[in-house]
Amino acid sequence: MLRFCVVLMALCCSLIAKADTLQKIDTIEVTNKAYTEFITAHPEHKLPKYWKEYRSAFFINSVASKLSPFNENTFKKPDHPVVGVNWYSAKAYCKWRGKKLPTHAQWMKYAGDSDGRIWPWGNQWDYKKANTGGEKWAENDGYTYSAPSKSFEKGMSPYNVLNMAGNVAEWVEEKRVVGGSSNSSPSGVSIKAYIERDAEYRSFDIGFRCIK
Repeated sequence: MLRFCVVLMALCCSLIAKADTLQKIDTIEVTNKAYTEFITAHPEHKLPKYWKEYRSAFFINSVASKLSPFNENTFKKPDHPVVGVNWYSAKAYCKWRGKKLPTHAQWMKYAGDSDGRIWPWGNQWDYKKANTGGEKWAENDGYTYSAPSKSFEKGMSPYNVLNMAGNVAEWVEEKRVVGGSSNSSPSGVSIKAYIERDAEYRSFDIGFRCIK
């Protein structure tokens, strides 16, 4: 009987490990470079909102444009997360890659929610571990807007996933965005933080990642 229980336990552990292997979230947020491949293959999809000139002619010709922290290339850097995409486009991209958008529960798991921690790295806030603050709050990490998708390694989750707090908020299957962004406060990038959004909503601080 004891031997049977040991074998059964080993089998259960094997199945759990296999499930975790099969369901693996992307380590980084989808980049502009990666999304370009999708748009090239599927030109019927909308371009990300900020790939085209999004500033008014009045603003471009004003003194404010010369003083502003953004320009026409701010949201198009190849190694930065793609932003300005709606839920439908994010979902279509993931499907094209043979993946899907994570559910909110899946996203929280890979962010490190299983032990009740506040942020992916633990319970002690550290500005050096997440891209936050931006325009609205104190800017302490060197990035007003997005940072490269491969950045802030000191703030990675227990599953070695980057930028689950801050940088860009991320679409999940339930049509909400999670994780907060470069424009959020510390509480806004906690693992449990999320905002409901219309599926057509697009913003300079919302991107996504996929899960296999």
